[in-house]
Amino acid sequence: MNHVWVTLLYGSLCALLVGALGGNVSRLRIAKKIYLSGAPDAELTQAIRAHGNATEYVPLQILLLLLLELSGLGGVALHLLGGVIFLSRLVHAGGVLARSPLLAAAAAVSYAVTFVMAIWGLVIHFR
Repeated sequence: MNHVWVTLLYGSLCALLVGALGGNVSRLRIAKKIYLSGAPDAELTQAIRAHGNATEYVPLQILLLLLLELSGLGGVALHLLGGVIFLSRLVHAGGVLARSPLLAAAAAVSYAVTFVMAIWGLVIHFR
C-alpha cells in the first residue's frame, strides 16, 4: 500500500486555508446581507477573489504533488514543494485581502512551483 503522507499533510493544510477563505466570504455575505443577488463591495470582492484564486490553483498543485509522491520523489523535495505551495497560497491570500504588494511575489512563486512540478513530472515520465 502506498502512503502519501507528504501530500496528505500539505493537501490538508491547503484545504484548511481554502475553507477559512470560504468561511470569510460567507461571514462577509451574512454581515453585509449580500447573497446571490446584489453587487459585492470592495471588501467582499477581495474575499471572493482570495477564495476563488485558491480554489483555482490549489487542486492542480496538490494533484501534481500527489503524482510526484506516487512516482517516488523523495521526502525532502516533496516537503519543499508542499511547503512552497502552502506558504505561497497563504501569502497570496493575505496579499489579496490586505492589498499588499506581496501579492505579486506570492503569485509568481505559486506559478513557479506549479511549473517546476510539471517539468519534474515530465522528466520522471520520460527518463
